[in-house]
Amino acid sequence: MLYDQAMEEAIKVLLIDDQEEVRDMLCLRLSVESGLSIVGAASSGYEGIIMAERTGADVILTDLRMPGLDGIKTTQEIFRRCKEKRPKIIVMTAFDDDEYVLEAIEAGASGYLLKDTKIEDLANAIRLVHSGSQQFAEKLEQRVLGRLRAYSDRVDGSEARFMTERDSKITRLLAQGKSDAEIADSLNVGPAELKQHLDNLKNRLGLKDRQALVLWSMRQTMG
Repeated sequence: MLYDQAMEEAIKVLLIDDQEEVRDMLCLRLSVESGLSIVGAASSGYEGIIMAERTGADVILTDLRMPGLDGIKTTQEIFRRCKEKRPKIIVMTAFDDDEYVLEAIEAGASGYLLKDTKIEDLANAIRLVHSGSQQFAEKLEQRVLGRLRAYSDRVDGSEARFMTERDSKITRLLAQGKSDAEIADSLNVGPAELKQHLDNLKNRLGLKDRQALVLWSMRQTMG
């Protein structure tokens, strides 16, 4: 799928990677791609979170494995802080591991690409993610999609995209009117871990609070 490059304004892109040579290379090569504007390059997850708030980036590329705060936790914190304008996030890594992809999706990432992705393909993925698509490395896509359940419903104008098995179970329990304590017990997790799952699910669906998530869940079971 190719993106129509006729855009009203450039897509603001923020890079997060602890390796200086990677940041420099991406800044140099992506800055000449049509319709993209590099608004910042952070050397850590902590710096990336601050820059995400400051720059109002449209799309963020973050490394998966970084010292201190990894790409998954960075993604979660960016979504927690950037509630007024939620960026799209692509996690990049050298590891083609299904579990990492699932963690990225659960955190709310819109893409998971390998670091050997050609620069023109990466630029196209940024454009597609910005327009609302989900992008995975080709060698991972079929394996991962086979483990996910696709939802085509739209919530507040945002596509629900993909749900993990745990997401689906939480959805069913919410629709049944279960309390957080009952859901945590059913999933065999603690209150803090359940809260993180609920927050991640709300982030991906673009929902503001638990009540909206419950209503959405009820619509799924009635549909």
